[in-house]
Amino acid sequence: MNPGWPFPCARSLPKRRRLRAEIARYLRQARGVACTPDEIVIAAGTQLLIQQLCCLFGLDGRAVAIEEPGYNGVRIVFQHLGFAVTPIPLEEDGINVEALEASGARLVYITPSHQEPSGMVMPYAKRIRLLQWAARTGVYIVEDDYDGEFRYRGKPIPSDAGLSVTVEVYSDKTAEELTAAAASAGIRVYPTAPKWFRPPQNRLPAFQFGFGGLSVEEMDAGLRLLYEVWKPYLHSCN
Repeated sequence: MNPGWPFPCARSLPKRRRLRAEIARYLRQARGVACTPDEIVIAAGTQLLIQQLCCLFGLDGRAVAIEEPGYNGVRIVFQHLGFAVTPIPLEEDGINVEALEASGARLVYITPSHQEPSGMVMPYAKRIRLLQWAARTGVYIVEDDYDGEFRYRGKPIPSDAGLSVTVEVYSDKTAEELTAAAASAGIRVYPTAPKWFRPPQNRLPAFQFGFGGLSVEEMDAGLRLLYEVWKPYLHSCN
């Protein structure tokens, strides 16, 4: 038994609890999350876990705040369960806390380690503000730490980056037209429009580029090819 570790060695636990015990151990040591194996729930995907959480909260028909733009897969789950979805705008360092406080939501879903789709990382100070707001009002914060383990440098911010980047394209073409042009050359790009609850008007087409599992050479070759495909549709940012 390790000093400071409050749970039995995983080897002494029944097989069905060993995985949860190891996850709890890792979260405590690497992410600063103090939890027991009994508090670990394993499920097949984010949407299923969100659905289970909603059943526990019993907030059907009440307001839930989400990031704008944000992960549309979870937004759809909230809508299907009858929640009143309230989009909260983003600032340069994450969700707008003032707008969140004024929303009246009793639940907020956030992706602070790697905001979906912008890729920003919420700083520690703003996380503390969110926790203070939750403690003061009794609301729930659902933190989706997806991609929080993936980073090229530095240590994760305690439950805290990510392997994608969002890019705006200076073009008069729509995101759908640019996506089709890229596909004609065998390149898959992913517009961020579905991430918006209320898509803004007259916004430049934006895309989420994933770069996990690619070498620098592969990324360079892919971007050069994409530039050649999109070159006829681009205009100067000046």
